Amino acid sequence: MLNKLKIIIAAGAVGFNFSALANSETDESLEEKCYCIATVGHNDCASDTHSCVAQATKDFDCNDWKYVAKGSCLEIGGSIIPGKQPPVQ
Repeated sequence: MLNKLKIIIAAGAVGFNFSALANSETDESLEEKCYCIATVGHNDCASDTHSCVAQATKDFDCNDWKYVAKGSCLEIGGSIIPGKQPPVQ
């Protein structure tokens, strides 16, 4: 009986992890990386100068990025190309 319970718990955990993965993929498809908009300590992930989230050391560095709603990056003055300044509007 105890072995059956362990199997059920393990299967439930695996199922939960797959559903969380599916949800994260859906969320990411609604967002895009936007460069040149992150402020010090407010980037979403690694760049050429550091290894992870919240490690930006310079405001509006075009190597740092944040997730924004898909299609909105250029509208808010960012760039979708790493290291490239956004076009002047």
